[in-house]
Amino acid sequence: MRRVDREVTDLQEIHSIIDAAHVVNVAYSDAEGLTVVPVDFGYEWSEPARLADANAASIAQPRLVMYLHSSPIGRKADALRAAGERGLDVSFDLIADGSQTIPGRTLCNWGRAYASVVGTGTATIVNDVHEAAHGLSLLMAHEAGMADGAGAPTATFTEQQVRSVMVWRIDVDVFTAKRRPMPPERHHVSVADSD
Repeated sequence: MRRVDREVTDLQEIHSIIDAAHVVNVAYSDAEGLTVVPVDFGYEWSEPARLADANAASIAQPRLVMYLHSSPIGRKADALRAAGERGLDVSFDLIADGSQTIPGRTLCNWGRAYASVVGTGTATIVNDVHEAAHGLSLLMAHEAGMADGAGAPTATFTEQQVRSVMVWRIDVDVFTAKRRPMPPERHHVSVADSD
């Protein structure tokens, strides 16, 4: 990461960035070439994964697993099926809602306040109906707020509902998080105001 001053390593802050993001852009290569798709997601944390730090070392962190769903036909489905059990290598990025433009003094000094997570992982189809229902419940908890007071998913699905879509998951291998906050507002005092 070039801008280490913007790196986020605190796990609670990373959780808050992911909580505030509602679309993940997933990039992969298939028989047609490179592509990227924006999709809704649900997620959970499991066994430790590697969080890349500024020195290219690794820090043990809980593993991020994202659940997604799509039509059982189409380009994504074909790529995931072709990858089989070994999985499809993917990269992803997500940006927390609420990013803002930062005006600059000159045109080349404009920027954006944001919080983001980017990473790589392996995407596979979830064939187990119970895990697929769990993934869909996580998705509804994250995207629609269908969770109890402790954050546990409350949406339930029938087997028929689960089988009507293709549920897939990304087991994240490595990720980094960054935040660029909005700078404090500057107040300019004119000479006339200072009298």
